[in-house]
Amino acid sequence: MKNYEKNMKSDQKLIKKRKLKLWHYFLIGGLFMTAVGVTVLSTLLMVSKNIAVDKWKTNWVPIEQLNIQNGVLLGANESFDPNSTQYDTLVIPKNVKTINKKAFYASSSDRSILKNIHYLKFETKSQCQEIQESAFSMAASLIGDLILPNSLVTIGSDAFLNCNFDQKITLDAKIENIGVDAFFRCKFNNITNSSHHFAFASAAGDARILIKNNVSRDFNYVSDQPVGCLATGHLIIPDNTLTIGEYAFYGCNGLTGDLEIPSSVTDVGYQAFGGCESINYDTSTFNGVAGTIRCSKGASKWIISADTSIQSINLSGTLSNVVGIAGGCFENCKALTDTTVVLDPNILTIGKKAFWQSNITTVSAVTNSKLKHIGEKAFGSCLSLTSANFKSANDLDKIDSVVFISCDHLTRLSFPWTQQIPNGVATIGSANGAALGSIVYNSGTVELPLTAKGNVTLQDFIGIGLQNTWIVEYN
Repeated sequence: MKNYEKNMKSDQKLIKKRKLKLWHYFLIGGLFMTAVGVTVLSTLLMVSKNIAVDKWKTNWVPIEQLNIQNGVLLGANESFDPNSTQYDTLVIPKNVKTINKKAFYASSSDRSILKNIHYLKFETKSQCQEIQESAFSMAASLIGDLILPNSLVTIGSDAFLNCNFDQKITLDAKIENIGVDAFFRCKFNNITNSSHHFAFASAAGDARILIKNNVSRDFNYVSDQPVGCLATGHLIIPDNTLTIGEYAFYGCNGLTGDLEIPSSVTDVGYQAFGGCESINYDTSTFNGVAGTIRCSKGASKWIISADTSIQSINLSGTLSNVVGIAGGCFENCKALTDTTVVLDPNILTIGKKAFWQSNITTVSAVTNSKLKHIGEKAFGSCLSLTSANFKSANDLDKIDSVVFISCDHLTRLSFPWTQQIPNGVATIGSANGAALGSIVYNSGTVELPLTAKGNVTLQDFIGIGLQNTWIVEYN
């Protein structure tokens, strides 16, 4: 009996131990399953997040098929098959600092090595600083967003020429250089621009960049021949824009609505709006003129263009809101019966070739003129021009090259300068296209073209032309 009780107690203790171990196993198992569950859940969430954010990574071109040397992406290597449809996204690896000139260039869209690639992305934490000239030129298959990395500083000429990005583009504040035609024919519909050096002007179906700090061919110019653009709708030019480049919107027949140019703009380039026949211009400012003279609207008006049949150009006294004459505005106006041009005091800029080959005979600035800048060849080939008087333009400090080129009968120029040639003066062209022969001052001579160093004292300032004598006056 005692042995039985002893055995019972021993069995009970064993059962308790086994139950304790069993609970221990259950506890450990539960903890393990919990950890696995959390891990699985976390993994699922992470995968879900990645699918939402980086779903394009599933079809990107393998890095092994890219030719990268010392941080420079030279293009695709021999293992890349341009005819394959396996991949639709090109992702620029984060260690690439430069995308080389013509890395993925093609002479035509059908020959593009990227003809089956539709999306261009930059890997997170990209170090890319430069996209060189024609890097993706003619890759017409590229569509969607173009989210440029915040490390980028330079975008070369033609870099994305004839690509078809049609969604968002972002420009970071670090971007300092954008080449000519960099985004030609891109069709961004959403623009985020933090750059302080460049400003976007956008219209439905197209996008343009307006260079701020210099006058340049804008992004609608190829092989020295202007071409039409795809822009449609109302053109909105940003308030911080300083200049509108040559041919910027040339041939954009689809642009409609009012044209307003911000007061920040200091120059409208040659033929910037040439052929934009559907824009709603202000034609009432010059109501008394036979023929049409077209102006922009708003508080700061620019004279954009004129019919070559106009008979007079009355630019004095009544143009309180007109601040500039766009490049090429009165070009080839040879039907003028009133050939005297008196500039309104509020006009600040005369653009490139503004009066090219017109039949004006004299041009002058009135008292208190605010004129500051005369563009290249502004009065070039005006064969009837005899006198140009800017003595009242005390703010005139920038004259571009060969302003009076091929003005065969021009004999008298008058300027406001009292002591020095301003820094912005370049070359003043002579009758046959060369510069004036020389300037005589203080019994010495300075050969032209003027380099505008601002240190030439004007005394007995007489220019000797190559075909005739020019009398150059100063205050």
